[in-house]
Amino acid sequence: MTTTGPDRPLTAADLLFGSSADAPEVLDWSNAIRGRFYRPTKRLLTLRVDEDVIDWFKREAGGQGGYQTAMNRTLRAAMLRGLRRSQQHSTAKRAKQPA
Repeated sequence: MTTTGPDRPLTAADLLFGSSADAPEVLDWSNAIRGRFYRPTKRLLTLRVDEDVIDWFKREAGGQGGYQTAMNRTLRAAMLRGLRRSQQHSTAKRAKQPA
């Protein structure tokens, strides 16, 4: 019987995708990019947006679609700024409290 480890039999996944036992262990993660393969789940939503705002996003997309993606990126950037501000505020508040 072929094994990929001391007592582990070869599986169908090993045959199809290769055994991870052959892959070198990664010791240096300094060039790793956090969230590179992160894909948030999407939810269908009905949202009323001012017509001029939609028109602006559509113009910015150059009439090639993608305006909803641009709107989502803008909302995400605003959300992250708010989260950072909130985190900085709570950190500063804790620093002011007497120990």
